Amino acid sequence: MAGVELLSLETKLCVFEEETRARQEQRHLMDELHGEQMKRIDEIEEELDQAMKELKAYIEEFMQKFRKELDDTFTALFSELRVQVERITPRIAALEARGRVLRNGIEEERQDRIRHYAEILVPVKAQIAKIEQGLNREEKVRQVPPPVPSTLGQPFIVIHGNIGLTVII
Repeated sequence: MAGVELLSLETKLCVFEEETRARQEQRHLMDELHGEQMKRIDEIEEELDQAMKELKAYIEEFMQKFRKELDDTFTALFSELRVQVERITPRIAALEARGRVLRNGIEEERQDRIRHYAEILVPVKAQIAKIEQGLNREEKVRQVPPPVPSTLGQPFIVIHGNIGLTVII
């Protein structure tokens, strides 16, 4: 039995050594795989850094190009605007002058109409005042009772309505 135990112990020892070697080999493979992965991550990081630098350069170039294009466009549009304003400025000035002339003409027409109406209305007002005085006098006359004849044969005036009659009795 001692031989079987020894064989069994040797078998176990061989298995243990093989397991240890396999673990070391696996650990070595894992370390290599880890190293390769870390190397690949470093490479990707470098690629990303390079891509970011290229993107930054592209964006800066793009911004510079379009800022210049924007400035050029603004300058061109502003120049065109200035030309258009210069072109219509005389017309605007002419329209403003015409507006002033029309305003002055309207004011002159207004003053002429005021004078005209005054020329017409002043005499009409005077006539109305005379008519009003006549009406007031007539009203007073109508309010006075007719005289009573005191003697026969003497003429007297009888007013009936708008007609005045001389009557002799």
